[in-house]
Amino acid sequence: MIGASRFSHPDFHDLPAVANNINDLAERLTSPSGGAVAEQHCTVLHNPSMPGQVGTAITQAAAEAEDVLLFYFSGHGKLDQAGNLHLVLPDSDPDQIELSSVPFGVVKRHISKSRAQARIVILDCCFSGNAIETMSTSADLVTFETQNIEGTYVLTSSPKNKPSLAPTDGRHTAFTAALLAAATDTDLTLDQLYASTAKILRGRSQPEPQCRVHNSAHALRLFAPPTTPAAPAVADPVDIDALAVLDAAQQGDVDSMIELAQRFHRAKDLEHAEQWWRLAAEAGNPGAMYNVAVVSEIQRRFEDGKYWYQRAAETGDTNAMHNLAIRLRLSGREAEAARWWHAAGHTSPQRNGEKLRKVVLRKDLPVDPHMRTDAEASQYSLPTTRRLMLITLGKWANRPATWDETPWGGGVHTRTGSGYYHGMSDDELLGSARVFWKFRPANWHGVDFAVVAHAGITRAVIRIHGFIGPFGDRYGIQGQLVDDPDILAELVDKTVPRRQNPITLWA
Repeated sequence: MIGASRFSHPDFHDLPAVANNINDLAERLTSPSGGAVAEQHCTVLHNPSMPGQVGTAITQAAAEAEDVLLFYFSGHGKLDQAGNLHLVLPDSDPDQIELSSVPFGVVKRHISKSRAQARIVILDCCFSGNAIETMSTSADLVTFETQNIEGTYVLTSSPKNKPSLAPTDGRHTAFTAALLAAATDTDLTLDQLYASTAKILRGRSQPEPQCRVHNSAHALRLFAPPTTPAAPAVADPVDIDALAVLDAAQQGDVDSMIELAQRFHRAKDLEHAEQWWRLAAEAGNPGAMYNVAVVSEIQRRFEDGKYWYQRAAETGDTNAMHNLAIRLRLSGREAEAARWWHAAGHTSPQRNGEKLRKVVLRKDLPVDPHMRTDAEASQYSLPTTRRLMLITLGKWANRPATWDETPWGGGVHTRTGSGYYHGMSDDELLGSARVFWKFRPANWHGVDFAVVAHAGITRAVIRIHGFIGPFGDRYGIQGQLVDDPDILAELVDKTVPRRQNPITLWA
């Protein structure tokens, strides 16, 4: 993992977020609860002074890796006159870019020599899309003669002819911030991680990443512990089974981020609470900035805490002003401390032994109708005299778009996932609900409608036209989504039992 954040040449502006990129991503990758990389196998180079340092590190990693070789770079990217990508280092000279930086072609050659079964390249720099073209046209990588090579996966922050974004007030660059947000779900394959990262960036109107995959590397999970089943960031202890909130949070909804953080905090899961507060803080929420600072101090990351106290205090957060004043006084900056102390509303001078304030939880978060607890759900029911097929969908799972044989009128069909998420398209919902279930069509004569439910709430209604199959022991439903307002008012957004069997009768 290599990052360059400070530069001597005026053509390259400093990128302070890069230091946080490599540190936070390395921490996530090696976390016992959510990373697939052993800490002793993770090498981090921050602001390497010479290209040779990078070459030595890559050569060593490529020689040692047997299963997976991961290369991550964050910093400036520069094209030479021939259009080749170079990774800029702190002392790189744009007028001698070939001699003072790391040509990506060199990185490619080192990676091509590795015996690793899968190789992953992640570039967070301008013009990083050139790496996809470089990797995809490389005979060394695509047709490498070693039989054990499983595949190569290249993920870049921007197309080959576009810059990447590094917001001046963000903790991370735009791409790595989205990557870390997507990685809060540790069960994602590389393809799913890419799709989730792209979705987050689209929601923020930021440049979309690019990817290129060869062979089976797409099925790897970078953020899943290798010895235990991966657990999603939205876990049972916090009772967040309404994926609508998670989906909204991943698309940049700050209130949803804070709601997730508070539920994790109440469940005493400080790690996941901090992740979501940090994302809300990076989006500019003062209360989240303050809570990130408090959690940082709890974990003895005092400089990080002071940074977020300062950010929150500058927005007018009085809790942050209070704690910042205490920290400044302890470090001998009494004049600044006094200014913030009075700005926090204190009329008397600060004294020794003042208490730091703790995490503050919001009570004014909007109630999402798609996120009800079991206790709240007891107030609702599906009051109807109709006999209905009740289809219960689980969590949405992204899948690579593939062409499959399908009986929907013959031909082929593109499938990109299954399950449910709030805001999914009608085509996604219909495709997810109608194929393929274990049931006997003979038992469903006279049932005209199927109601689609997720997390105990009805989401849509399908008018059943017929059934198809069998395909093995499974059948599919032929039909279309209902848009009749009277039927929708009767059957949608109602509470139903949370059942394990995906197909049941509601009568």
